[in-house]
Order: sequence, then structure tokens, then C-alpha cells
Amino acid sequence: MAEPSPRPPAPASHPEPPTATPRTANPPHETPWLRLSRRMLLVQPIKEIVSSLPAFAGILVAGFASGRWSWWATFLIVVPVVLGTVRWAVTFYRVTPDQLQLRGGLVQRNVLTARLDRVRTVDVTASPLHRLLGIASVQVGTGAAKPFVLDGLPRAQAEALRESLLHARHVAPDAAADAAADDAARAASDATGTAETGRAAGPQEAELARFRWSWLRFAPFTMSGLVAVAAVFGFVLQAFDQLLWTFATQAYENVGELVSFSWWVLAAVGALALLAVPALLSTIVYAATFGGYRLTRHAGGTLRIVRGLLTTRSTTVEEKRVRGAVLLDPAAMRPVRGSRALLLTTGLPGESSASADVLVPAAPRALVAATLERVLGVAGVADGPLRPHGPAATRRCWTRALAPAAVLAAGLAGLAWWWGLPALLVAAPALLVLAAVPVAAGRAASLGHDVVDGHLVSRSGVFPRRRSVLDLSGTIGWSFTSTPWQRRAGLVTASALTAAGSGSVVVLDVPESVALRLALRADADLCAPFVAERTPAVAAPPSVR
Repeated sequence: MAEPSPRPPAPASHPEPPTATPRTANPPHETPWLRLSRRMLLVQPIKEIVSSLPAFAGILVAGFASGRWSWWATFLIVVPVVLGTVRWAVTFYRVTPDQLQLRGGLVQRNVLTARLDRVRTVDVTASPLHRLLGIASVQVGTGAAKPFVLDGLPRAQAEALRESLLHARHVAPDAAADAAADDAARAASDATGTAETGRAAGPQEAELARFRWSWLRFAPFTMSGLVAVAAVFGFVLQAFDQLLWTFATQAYENVGELVSFSWWVLAAVGALALLAVPALLSTIVYAATFGGYRLTRHAGGTLRIVRGLLTTRSTTVEEKRVRGAVLLDPAAMRPVRGSRALLLTTGLPGESSASADVLVPAAPRALVAATLERVLGVAGVADGPLRPHGPAATRRCWTRALAPAAVLAAGLAGLAWWWGLPALLVAAPALLVLAAVPVAAGRAASLGHDVVDGHLVSRSGVFPRRRSVLDLSGTIGWSFTSTPWQRRAGLVTASALTAAGSGSVVVLDVPESVALRLALRADADLCAPFVAERTPAVAAPPSVR
């Protein structure tokens, strides 16, 4: 006989209150907020001083003028320390299973959120002070206008976060792991003292290119030396204008005696200085910026570019974001067979920087071309022959170079004759026309394009000569422009629009029928109505180049 089921208890008229549970700062399911490294307390005040240097300089001058310089000096020391401490104290971050969050602000609280599946690039940078303290700055690129920056992570933790965001996004670091990584980074820093961010490649990385000290021979042929000379001259001119004026006055008083004694020595020293100083500064800037350069490919589908001797920088880019590359042949480096390459990619942080998108720095051209083709996985795009644009484009190159030079030379010669200047000065403007001849020849020789294995290759220019390679699957549209002179010659400028780099790859002075076929082959669905409207007879067989 079956036993009867137990009767449920009658409900109580006065139910007991639920047992109180202790409140915790973070529920078990919530990822805790983490702080940046405490070592940022030594870095942040220096950053505050540098960012507020003009204001602090004015305050210091006012302090000397009032005779209370000691009080003002103390103020200048205390304020950056307080601001840096406050910034560190109110800054938190956390990595959830699907988001990266950054919280900060004292008066106005700001929370910056980035989805992990939108992460495109991770940039790990360490200045000399960061390296001394064993920390690094992590900049995460998601395609947004405002970058996501974690300035002050331990070096090992920064590398672990980079690996997690791009190669194992399902793994989120917790507080215990962060503490362990911090201790490991501190121990490694204390043991070595010279560890560098991102120098070692993991077993899943394949090396594509590495820095060689012999590349320094290309540094004097870059523009970095002239830029450095201009920057140093401007700084010295503003900071020591009175001293320079005194020196110039003294030199002017003694110049007669110096010139009469050894004018040829002064001329030789001056010419040597004009050549040697920019070359030396170019070499120093090149070594500091690209020393230790290393390009690797990770099995997880990313490219990693490490560079820098003083300030190390490690940029990791998803290969699926790469749209192409640009091979640059500056006029000064062509005689010594040097070149460099830029990367066309979407979401690269700091694309306005001069070295942010550098794929290969100034190096032997054969090596740069081979590295570019290995990165893109397409042979023949860096050195293969290109299709010329025809005689009309060649004539246009010569006209554009010679006509302005001839008009300017004629005007200068007329003014010189009108004012009765010496015959040598009247003939001097003809040098402008002679100088324009190699420019026109270089432009005509560089024009060309082709389609290689689904990649558009376009070459143009002289200063520098650019060879752009764009994956046609990465185009988002086409633009066709023509001036009245181009229309008379039957030429157009076709631009393949893309979200990478400057926004387009230009095919300059190409016949209109060829430009339409290029666009039709790149995206038939998008361009077919436009091509049919312009030239109904134009067809686009698969073999059209």
C-alpha cells in the first residue's frame, strides 16, 4: 500500500523576515574595478609639469619678479604632485567578458566603454621613465575618435592584456592575476633593469623583418635631420635670443679679420656644417625611433611592429584590418637604393603620427619590397611591371612641369631686364626650366597601374614616388575627377575609396575607358549602373586589367 504524500505545511500568518546577507563591494558576478600601478605616482607629476609648462613658466617668472621665488617654487612642486595623485586615485579600469571599461574624473565622472569584439589594434608604449619603473601605456584602437588609453600598467600585465584582447578575448584578467603579473614584472625589472616592452617573440610568432645597424646609411637621406635642425634652431632662437644677438654682433665685428685671414677655411667649414649637422641629426633620430625594429606575424592572425631605443612601442594589428600597403621611394634615397613602406589599415591609432603606420623604415629597397609582399601574401605587387597610361598622360606630365616653370622664368627675366640687372641674373631664371625637365621625365616614367591577384597597384609621383597596393575587396566606392585639360586629353583621375590610410588610392591620368573597367572589376554591383550610363559599350570580362 502506497504511503500518503506529506501534507504541505500551512502558511504562517506572520512569516519570518529573511536572513540578512552581508553587502559586498562587488557582487560575485561582477568584475571588480582595478587601479593602475602605484608607480604612476612618480610619472604623473612629471606629465602634469610638461603639459602645464607655459603656465608654470609664467608663474615662476612672476615669483622671481615679486621676490618670493621660494614660495612659488614650492607651489610648482606641490601642485603637480597633488594633481597626479588625484588623477591616479580616481582612475579605474576593468575587463569584463565582453567589454573594456575605463572610469575616471573627480568632479565629473566619466566611463569609457569599448566592446572587445571591436578591438582592432593594441599599442604598447614605454617611455624611458616608464621603462625605468617597469610600466607601460596601452592604447586600444576600436575605430572610435577617442582612443582607449591605460597609462600605467605593469609591463608583464600590459603584454598579457594585449595578448588577451587580440588572441584570447574570452579570457578576462582578475585581481589575483593582475597582482601576480605586477609582482612578476617588478621582479623581472629588478633582476634585469633593462627589459624592453615587447622585445621577445612568442613561439607562435614568425619573424618577417628585423632592424640592422647597416640601415643607418639611409638615415642621412631622410628629411628627419632637416626637421630636427629646424626644431633645434627655433628652440634656441626663442630661448636664447639675447645671447644669440650678442654672439652675432661680436662675430660681425670680427668677420672682416676672419675672412681676410682664411675665407676659404670658413667657407669649407660652413659647407661641411650644412651637410654634416643634418646628416648626424638624421642618424640620431632614425636610431632612436626605429632601433630594435622587429616585424612579426602571430598565428592568431595579427601583425606586430616593435620599434624604438629610448621610447619603445609595440603595435599589434589584426591582419583582417589590413587593406594594403604603400611603397615609398624618396628622391634622395633612390640613388642609394633605399625605400620604406607604410601600412594601410583601418583602426590604427595615431595615424597622423609620422611613424604610426610605418611597416618598414628606411632600408634596402629589395628587403622592403620582399617584406611588403610577404605581409600582403601577393607576389609581384612591389616590383612587377605596370601598365603605362599612354602618350596623352605622358604629354600632360611634361606640360604640368614645364609650363609653370617657363611662365615664372619669363616673368623673372622680364623684371630683371626692366630693372637693368646684370645679364647673368637675366639668364638665371632659365635654370627653372632646366630643373623642371627631370621632374617631368620622372613623373612620366612613374605613371602606371595594374591589378594583381585582386589587388590594385598604382604608381605615381617623384617626391616621393609612391607605389600603392590596395586589396580591391576593401574598397567602399570609386571617385572619378577630371579637369578641363584632362577632359580634352580623354583622361581622368580614378580614386579607389577605402577606410584605411588617407582614404583613397589614386590612379592618376588614366584613360577614361580603362578607369571605368577598373571600377567595374573591383565592384560590379556598385559601379555597373554608372559605367552603363557613361559608356554603354564598355564590357568587363574577368581578364580585363
